[in-house]
Amino acid sequence: MRPPRILLVCQGNLCRSPMALAVTTRLVLQARPKLRLQLDSAGTYAAAHARPDARAVATLAHHGYPMPRMRARPVVARDFLQQDQILAMDQDNLAALQR
Repeated sequence: MRPPRILLVCQGNLCRSPMALAVTTRLVLQARPKLRLQLDSAGTYAAAHARPDARAVATLAHHGYPMPRMRARPVVARDFLQQDQILAMDQDNLAALQR
C-alpha cells in the first residue's frame, strides 16, 4: 500500500508552500515517526525551477527548520490524479485550483 500523498499549494511555490512543507514534515515526524506520507509543494503560478525565497529560508532557519531541497514547480493536471489531498494556502489559490 502506498503512503498518502499530500500537495501543499501557494502561488509561486517559493515561500508559503515550501515553508508549510518544512513545518508539516517535522510535525508529522515528531508526532508519528512511523507514519509514511509523501509531502510535496507546488504553485498555481510557479516559475519552474526557481529556488525558494531567501526570506523564507531565513525564517525557517531562525526557527530551526531546514528548508527542503527543492525547486519551484507549477501544479499540473496529473497532481489532481496522483495526490490524495491538495491543500491551498489561501482562497485565491483555492479558486485557481478549482478553475
